[in-house]
Amino acid sequence: MDVSLRPEVREWLNQESARTGVAPEELAARRIEAQWATATQFPALSSEESTLLAEINTGFPPSFWQRYRQLIALREAETLSPQEQAELISLSDTVEEKNLQRVQRLLALAQLRHVSLETLIADLGLAPVSMRD
Repeated sequence: MDVSLRPEVREWLNQESARTGVAPEELAARRIEAQWATATQFPALSSEESTLLAEINTGFPPSFWQRYRQLIALREAETLSPQEQAELISLSDTVEEKNLQRVQRLLALAQLRHVSLETLIADLGLAPVSMRD
């Protein structure tokens, strides 16, 4: 098979060949085979999968969790003001809503991939995260 390469690509291939001691044709074949192996091992995601994964992985900023932990510490110390209690309830509601949305997106992704939710969670390597982590 003849492949046309831009001059700068051919020059780079010749330099790599000289550096590695591998013929340019063999070096190109190895790179193509490695790319093929990666592409078949990790197929491209559909746009729907990409969107769902992005939404699943979107979390709260560190400042959110810092304030949430501060309010919990105040509650545990029994020094939480009524305003702080309302804020803690609001933040807790926000966390619960986000978790619900995340589970809904995980279910949608599992259905899209035709696997169980448990299988998807294992495939993605997901594990519960403590708010104190």
